[in-house]
Amino acid sequence: MSFSSVATRGVATETGSDTSISVSPSSNILVGEIAVVLCSTQKITNTDGATSNHSIADSKGNVWNKVAEYTNTNAGNTYGVCNSIYWSDITTQISTGDTITLTTTSSVAHKIIQVIKASIGAGKTVATETFGYSLSGISASVGAFTSRSYWLVGFIATNNNESTKVPDADYSELYDTRTSSSLLESTVTNHVVSRIATLTSDTCTSSDWNNAANPVAILVPFYEINEPTTAPPTTLAPTTLAPTTLAPTTLAPTTIAITTGLIITTLEPTTPAPTSLAPTTLEPTTLAPTTLEPTTIAPTTLAPTSLAPSTLIPSTLAPSTIAPTTLSPTTLAPTTLAPTTLLPTTLAPSLARLVGGKLVNESILFGRLVQ
Repeated sequence: MSFSSVATRGVATETGSDTSISVSPSSNILVGEIAVVLCSTQKITNTDGATSNHSIADSKGNVWNKVAEYTNTNAGNTYGVCNSIYWSDITTQISTGDTITLTTTSSVAHKIIQVIKASIGAGKTVATETFGYSLSGISASVGAFTSRSYWLVGFIATNNNESTKVPDADYSELYDTRTSSSLLESTVTNHVVSRIATLTSDTCTSSDWNNAANPVAILVPFYEINEPTTAPPTTLAPTTLAPTTLAPTTLAPTTIAITTGLIITTLEPTTPAPTSLAPTTLEPTTLAPTTLEPTTIAPTTLAPTSLAPSTLIPSTLAPSTIAPTTLSPTTLAPTTLAPTTLLPTTLAPSLARLVGGKLVNESILFGRLVQ
């Protein structure tokens, strides 16, 4: 669904010098509708071009978006016009008892505020890609935008009391308003028109103005976009994590060999083979015969010894009974003997000979005979 049900929703004018003017809607502006507010006042500053002298708010707190504001004083003329245009995607209904208020940065006498509205598709809002304006006539053009369906709002104001204006042939008139019927240079008059069309450029011109002093013309093409989706805030329940004790991990030491152009040889542990000693054969030794000189022992005469007679007392032994003994079996724990490595032993050659009736071993140690 594109734009539809375009309608006016109220207008207010005044000539008293102050800084605000309010309007109450002629019918309720509903939630989801697009409301557009158009403001025309006397000049507030002597600046020609874009200015920031107007602001909009309503009594329900809806958000208002400024599209454009331009002032024309004709190079500092005594009189001039300031035009501005705002829009809001209504989130809180503005009823006939509520107000929409224009506030100016300085007091000004002649002021106009107008409200229009349009319906759009569900879940949609609006945006503006560009707009056109002119400070030299009662016409504005806009072009070179994307082809799609637009709601174009044309808005022209001048200093005069012109009451009969003719809209562009493609546009429908929504407002033809003036602040006074007197032919005064300070009087502000404006013309609001609109159309819905699919196009890429357009021009809006009002005609039959008898006097168009200090004109400001603005043309805004609104188009639909999908409404941004805002997810509701999520409240997360607090989570308490039980403490976790990590068992200490012992890493086995790793030895990394780092080589740069070297050959690394790893020597495996070696268990020496047992050494068997060859049996040693002793050469037989021939002892020279020894002649013993005969020895004469003188005879010895022993004196006779008389022993006294001994009398033995007989002993009677009581019989003894020996209790039998039972021995508990004993289990011997097996014993593992560590292997014994015998170091090789080199025996020096030895000689044996009979000397004086004795067998004597002789060894040669460091070239010397040792007994």
